Amino acid sequence: MLWRKSRANVRPHHEKSYGEAYHQGLASEDISLFARICKLTDVYDALTTRRSYKRSLKTMEALTIMKPKMRHEFDPKLLNAFMLMMVPEA
Repeated sequence: MLWRKSRANVRPHHEKSYGEAYHQGLASEDISLFARICKLTDVYDALTTRRSYKRSLKTMEALTIMKPKMRHEFDPKLLNAFMLMMVPEA
């Protein structure tokens, strides 16, 4: 039972905030908070992890890509909070 509930919470992490994505075409608040957080961390991890076909990006490089190029895919409030957490104070 627990795995079914977890799967239901994680599956929508591919949904885009504007509602045009697979699996269900959910938008903004219809996507669970957990799934919206998973989306941010999944993309960040993909950008900052070295792969055989690409180098790993530093935090600022990843955030620079995430904000302007993918902002429409994320919950804007969560993206801003995530960015504030990841950027060291000046």
